[in-house]
Formats: sequence, structure tokens, C-alpha cells
Amino acid sequence: MARPKNETDEQPTEPRISVIDRKAIMAQRTKNPFGTPSMVIPLRGDKRHWEVRTFANDAEHPNRHYDAVFRLGWVPLTAHDLDVSPESLGYQVAPDGRIVRGRHSEEVLMAMPKEDFTAAQKAKSDANLSSLKPQKVRNEVAQATATQHGDEAGEMIHRNYTQREIVEPVPSGGGV
Repeated sequence: MARPKNETDEQPTEPRISVIDRKAIMAQRTKNPFGTPSMVIPLRGDKRHWEVRTFANDAEHPNRHYDAVFRLGWVPLTAHDLDVSPESLGYQVAPDGRIVRGRHSEEVLMAMPKEDFTAAQKAKSDANLSSLKPQKVRNEVAQATATQHGDEAGEMIHRNYTQREIVEPVPSGGGV
């Protein structure tokens, strides 16, 4: 049976208007053009300045945790290593003591000393640079420069720059 209507049931509702501040959104976006930066994981003790990553096993990569530890040198973190509770970061402590996340604990929080991480990154960069053919890179960069900025600019690039100067970022602060 329907309830009888009374005067309080039919109050006019104000239309809901949402105003998006596009300038604020774009200001935030330009600060982080590639999206929200990773959350900082505060560590304690000697691991305080280590590099932290999360490794996730999945159907295509079932051995990713093993590879991270035994082939790449990462160390699984425990609750003792964190300066805050794992729960405050969205993680939990697995029965074996590792810090994990995910429905089936497929994501494991791991860390590596900053020096080791930097050395590994440098080795990868050096290997990538050594596999480039210097003449081909210089020709392609000179051609692209000539297309964008004219023949003289392209010739100057071709004559004066080496592969390393073209591929690696230019140090800030110093002159050429």
C-alpha cells in the first residue's frame, strides 16, 4: 500500500553543479607529467637510503620474485625494516614475514642499496649505449635537426657531436 504524501516529501532539490578548476588540474598535471609519483616508503636503520620497488608475480611471469632476489639482487622487506606500519601503506605482513599486497599476496615489497641500484642502472645504460652504432645515430640526429632547424644546424650536429653527447642528457649548469 502506498504511503500518503505530505508536504515535506516534495521538497524541491537544488540542481547539483560540479565546477572543475581546469587551471588547478593542469598545474598539478604539469608538476607530474607522467602521472602521480610513487609513494615514498620510509625505511629505518641501515636500509633508510635503499631503493624500494614492488615486484608482482602474475600468470605470465610466475618466477618474478625468485628472479628479483636471486638474479637481480633485491631483498624482500619485513615489518622491522619499515619506519611505519605496513598497513598504513596499503600492505600486509605475510606469514613468512615479507611485506606483501594484493589479493593473493602476489606483490612483494623489496629493496636494494642505492649504490648497487645506481651501479646496475649505469651498467644497463652503458650496455645500451655500446650497442648503438655511432655513425647511424649521428646521421639520424643530424638529419632530424636539419629537418627541424635547417641545413646549417644539421651540418653542425654532424660535424661536432659524438654519440655520447647526443644520447646522454646534457649536464645542467655548465656551458658547452
